[in-house]
Amino acid sequence: MGAPQKALSRISADEYLALEELAPHKHEFLNGIMYTLNGLPATSTVGGTRLHNLIALAVASSLRAQLKGTRCQVLMNDVKLHIEAADAYFYPDVMVTCDERDLAADLVMRAPTLVVEVLSPSTSTFDRADKFAAYRTLPSLAQYVLVASIERRIDVFTRAENWTATTAANAGDVLLTSLGVSLRFDDIYTGVA
Repeated sequence: MGAPQKALSRISADEYLALEELAPHKHEFLNGIMYTLNGLPATSTVGGTRLHNLIALAVASSLRAQLKGTRCQVLMNDVKLHIEAADAYFYPDVMVTCDERDLAADLVMRAPTLVVEVLSPSTSTFDRADKFAAYRTLPSLAQYVLVASIERRIDVFTRAENWTATTAANAGDVLLTSLGVSLRFDDIYTGVA
C-alpha cells in the first residue's frame, strides 16, 4: 500500500469504526488515516484479484488442514485485527490465533500468533513497511509471512530471530516454527498462475 497523502484529514479510531460499519467496502486504518484494501485513500475504489484470492485461500486451507484438532483457528480477510499500540485496524489476508480471548471474539481479533499477507504491486510497499511495523508491536505475533503473487516467493519474518527474513523461492517447504507446520510451494502456487 502507498504512503498517506499529506492532504488527508485524520479521524479517530471510533470514527473509523462507525464509518466502517456503514461502508459498502472494507477499509483499513492506521494512525488516523482510513485506507482501501489496495492501499489508497478511502475515496478510491477497492477490489482484489482472482490470483490474490486463490493464493490466500490456498494458504488458509493448508494451515487449517494442518492445525485441525488444535485450539488454533485460521481466519481470512473478513475479520479485523486491532493493533492498539499502533492505532491500527487491518484485515490480514490470513491470520492464525490460538488466544482464548480471540477464540471467544466474533468481529475483532487482538492476539494472533501468525499473520500472512499476499503481496501485490499495489500493496507490497505498505505490507513490508507500515503494516509490518504495526504488526511487530503485537506481543503475541511470532511470525509474519509475505507471499508474493507475481513470483513464487515466500518471506517469513520470525520474532525469535529479531524479525530476520527467511526467504524461500520456487519450491520446497517453508517451515512455520510458531505453529509447527509448513507451507508447500506446490500447495500454494500450483494452479493459481
